[in-house]
Amino acid sequence: LDEFQKADRSQDGKLNTLELEALLLSQSLEFTKKDATLLFEACKSSSANELSFSDFFLCTLSGLIPMDAVQTTQFGSYLQYIDMFRKLDAPGTGTVPKSEFAKFIVNLPVFSNPLELERSFGQFVVTELDANADGQLSISEFLRGVKRHLIVLDTAHYAWLRTFEFWLMYRSFAENNPEGLSIENVIVKLQQHARMDPATATFVANSLMQGKNSVTFENMVTTFGFGVESYLSPPF
Repeated sequence: LDEFQKADRSQDGKLNTLELEALLLSQSLEFTKKDATLLFEACKSSSANELSFSDFFLCTLSGLIPMDAVQTTQFGSYLQYIDMFRKLDAPGTGTVPKSEFAKFIVNLPVFSNPLELERSFGQFVVTELDANADGQLSISEFLRGVKRHLIVLDTAHYAWLRTFEFWLMYRSFAENNPEGLSIENVIVKLQQHARMDPATATFVANSLMQGKNSVTFENMVTTFGFGVESYLSPPF
């Protein structure tokens, strides 16, 4: 919050492109103005030309926006993600075919013997990423996926396994509920599968649903954080 307030020079509770650019360039990292613009577009969630604190927080949580010049995070950094995208985009076209990225996911070492479930996970990720449904992932779509924890970076690929487990949990809430979920449904699932007491289940259900009749993948990740291990046995 302190970093956000310092960057918010206009004190209007949100950041514009120039404010984010000033913050990034002050970190003494290899950021350029082009990087700042790319990050701003990837991190903001609304069509308005502004970055809310919530957006800012999610991008710091994923490692896209650093808090200091030596920040280390198990989820990688902006520059590492850019390098990852460039390696996937070997021809240098500026995009990665959706089908190729799905193959990249299911061929990760953590999925040494991919089954239909893992392939479904790969398809879920690329479908969520491909915002304009053109079959190609642009760098902006790729970075938005990082913000949403649909893409993670981890040399041991452990973080991919965590994302997969989050997806299993998300899937248990989303499947077979085409008309949406009631908060009562979610509370029961949390009590049954996550071993939560009624009060905790009610609190978590409200955080997950945020007044709506559905549970999104982003809400799942931000509600549980990455200390979700204690809630994931047995898997959903």
